[in-house]
Amino acid sequence: MKPYKHFIIDPYIGHTYGDVWKDDFQALVDEEFLNSPNIFSILEQDAIGSDSYSEINVRINRGMHVYTGKNMGDDWKLLIFDSTSHPVELGKKYYFENNYWLTFNTELYKNIASSCMVKRCNNVLRWVDTDGILYDEPCIFDNLIARARDQMSSDELILPQGYINVYAQLNEKTMAIKENQRFLVGNEKNRVAYKIFGNGVRNFLNDWTYDDNSARIVMFTMGGNYVNQQTDDIVNGIANMFQSTYEIGNIPEEISGKPGGSFKLEPILLRNNIVIDNAEFKYASSNRNIITVDSSGLISFISNGTASIMVSYDSNTGVTTDIPVIISAIGSETNIIVNPLPTFITEGDTVTYTCHLYTDSILMPDIFTIGASPNNTVPQGNYSITQIDGNTFIVHNIKYTPYNKLKILCVSGDISKEISIDLKGRW
Repeated sequence: MKPYKHFIIDPYIGHTYGDVWKDDFQALVDEEFLNSPNIFSILEQDAIGSDSYSEINVRINRGMHVYTGKNMGDDWKLLIFDSTSHPVELGKKYYFENNYWLTFNTELYKNIASSCMVKRCNNVLRWVDTDGILYDEPCIFDNLIARARDQMSSDELILPQGYINVYAQLNEKTMAIKENQRFLVGNEKNRVAYKIFGNGVRNFLNDWTYDDNSARIVMFTMGGNYVNQQTDDIVNGIANMFQSTYEIGNIPEEISGKPGGSFKLEPILLRNNIVIDNAEFKYASSNRNIITVDSSGLISFISNGTASIMVSYDSNTGVTTDIPVIISAIGSETNIIVNPLPTFITEGDTVTYTCHLYTDSILMPDIFTIGASPNNTVPQGNYSITQIDGNTFIVHNIKYTPYNKLKILCVSGDISKEISIDLKGRW
């Protein structure tokens, strides 16, 4: 029998000399990567727009200016990864040294090592949308405020306080930021306002030339603006926080019942008396020995006593309300709930209300008689009350009433509830 000849297949068949050298260099990097004084464990964002981070090992070098070769200081760092296949993206965020860092430059293409230049996020953009949802995003404010005369143009910009560029990750949150939107920054005791100029949203710094959705960094060009003491949340640094009035409706002023009973909360969110759909809420009991509440708003009565339920808007915990709860084994307890919670009506507007009667937290099919209360002092020509059915009525603010509140009485049998509504002006 003839012996077979065995051949060893060259693993680099089909590879260029450059590929072979690169693979050998990467093997050396893998072997020696941890043998360095500048190796650190940091947090890397799992994906653009994600709130989750994973721990990785990187080498952190000084940031050097590409033109001058000078050290750029602690606001810039060069991250070197242990593999050329490590995913590195412009706009990706990292966290170390109690700061968030934004990837400004990458070095991946046709390179023997994978690295990126990151810049420290020195501030935070905070804002609230029309649905009352709070957002925040780490950002980078340029160190220098530019002036009109710094422009290479024959026409100077008329900007009394100059302008500044702000960089942030382009994600679902920052995509919603619009031109002319205002932001507050600075120390709580001396807030400073900036406003995005028209055409100042630069979300077109694409990663891929023909892919308009490939940008991962957005630059906002802002100019000095004013702090509005009436509508801005100075303490938390949120512009236009109080421009709209948010409140939680469809909740009782008080809940009562017997041990072993329950009550289901069905709150709604209102912005200037208009219902916002799909709002989600959080619930908390002040004393779980007396009452408990689950994530759906179902309250369980445990034992005699007094406690409260706190209801808060999930996306903005500053919108909250407390409901007192009284648990007693003696007698029956009744509650009348008017929805939405009566507060105010703007001149010329109408609001539709419903009222329901609960006995021991059970909804009763009662029919109400609704009209102006004997205690009402608002002139009759300033308002109208129209009852639609046994539980529904409409109130129209015909004319602004500056001093007195409109008082309405809802009566069901021998049970009644008086509500008060401000008739506000249009301006």
